[in-house]
Amino acid sequence: MNQDYFKINLNKFGAERQKIEMEIKTFRNTVITFVMFFIVFYGFVFYLRSVLDTKLTNRKEYLRVTREKIEAKQTTGEYLSAKDLERIAKASTDRIFWAKKLVALAERED
Repeated sequence: MNQDYFKINLNKFGAERQKIEMEIKTFRNTVITFVMFFIVFYGFVFYLRSVLDTKLTNRKEYLRVTREKIEAKQTTGEYLSAKDLERIAKASTDRIFWAKKLVALAERED
């Protein structure tokens, strides 16, 4: 009684189909993650750009006001020395933001 057995896998098509579905699902999840990352990244870049634009606008306004003050001094005939101009330049570049310092002092616990 020597019988040859043939094994027939009836689920072969189902297993291949599941494998393909898993690959599609993995690809879809990868693409969604990639797109979400770039949306967040570009959102962050646009946020930084708007903050820097605001700072630039404020700096231009400050410089305009400073120039108007200088012109007002020149038209009034008051003497404006090089030292005064250096102080104005230093004030525009090396400003100390006292509000943050005062808040830190107020929150300090002894």
